[in-house]
Amino acid sequence: MIRIAFFEFLLFLAPFGIYAAYLYLVKEQRQAEGFWRDAPVFRLFLAGMGLIAAGMVGFATFSGNDKDSEYVPAVIRDGKIVPGYFEETE
Repeated sequence: MIRIAFFEFLLFLAPFGIYAAYLYLVKEQRQAEGFWRDAPVFRLFLAGMGLIAAGMVGFATFSGNDKDSEYVPAVIRDGKIVPGYFEETE
């Protein structure tokens, strides 16, 4: 789950990183305090949220589990944790 959350966080930060790289590549001279002042922060935020939504849809669609399978949650048996798994339904 942490891997998925980290991936979604990176998707959110991607537009900001691309914008920062663009500013660096065009070598605009910005003062340190005004670097992001003129940035389209709201548009970058919306782009990041769109990438998060697309990532969630992609993860749900291509997660590799059969749509007819049922999740069996983790349980404790004889003092040991048995991890959760997907079981085929008929």
